[in-house]
Amino acid sequence: MVIVLVGIIGVPGALCQTSFGLDKRDGHYFMSTTVNGVDDTEIFVETGFSALTLCEADYQRLLASSVIEALDLEPDKKLYMDHGVLDVVSAYDAKVRIGGLCYDGPVHVVKAYDKIAVPVHMLRNETDTAATLIRLDFKNKTMDYVRREAVDLDNLHLYNIVKYAPYPTFEATLQLSDTYGHSGEITGNWIFDLGSGTSIYFFRKCMARFIKENKFKVLRSKDKQGNAVGQGIFARYCKVGEQKAAGIPIGISNRLWFDYALGLVGPSFFNKGYVVIDPEKNKIYYK
Repeated sequence: MVIVLVGIIGVPGALCQTSFGLDKRDGHYFMSTTVNGVDDTEIFVETGFSALTLCEADYQRLLASSVIEALDLEPDKKLYMDHGVLDVVSAYDAKVRIGGLCYDGPVHVVKAYDKIAVPVHMLRNETDTAATLIRLDFKNKTMDYVRREAVDLDNLHLYNIVKYAPYPTFEATLQLSDTYGHSGEITGNWIFDLGSGTSIYFFRKCMARFIKENKFKVLRSKDKQGNAVGQGIFARYCKVGEQKAAGIPIGISNRLWFDYALGLVGPSFFNKGYVVIDPEKNKIYYK
């Protein structure tokens, strides 16, 4: 079921937009664009949500005047995040215009949420169907949807995607050493989560044995006010595939986990690097 778009005449530049500037705040990325004709709408750039997710007020502002298809909702449906839970009050199937791109999929309307989270790996360029690559330049803080010939893929490393939806998931070997001289190596699947503010997150249920066998020191993590907010490992050295990092915290999630992955890899792991998602060939290229 498609949305009947309203109020979008007169903003041709925004409707053709396939390149976006990114604003980085606390490890998260945001962009501003036109959504269903509403200019200057701030989007939380995500690949760790299975649906376009927004609060009731933003739903009324952006989608309520459109024709969408309601979906059956299981009782007390919740969306679990590492630092909280969102209550889903309604769900829809919708076709939403975001800049010059199209989102065609589920929409979750939730309580008490201050962002509009869009799974950007589910956006499509319907005007130029050959522009299928999603290029993320973390150094210059841009994201664009480009043709294959626009990127020199031969000079990039790659991860093989084993599962694209609902979250891009790739296989890679992790090599890890902590500051206490403990080290270990494990191969498995990792979710590429653009919404994660931490470089790497372990799912405790999936990584408990690895942590114990290699005697990694698990420390309490604190927020800026000194309050304990979780647990983690301080990595002296960390490598996922060919990407390396040193002196980074690795979070350990007790609440969030998926049985097909060991954890999450966030954009901070690539620091000022370069990532290209290729949904056609199921690859994530990086430098």
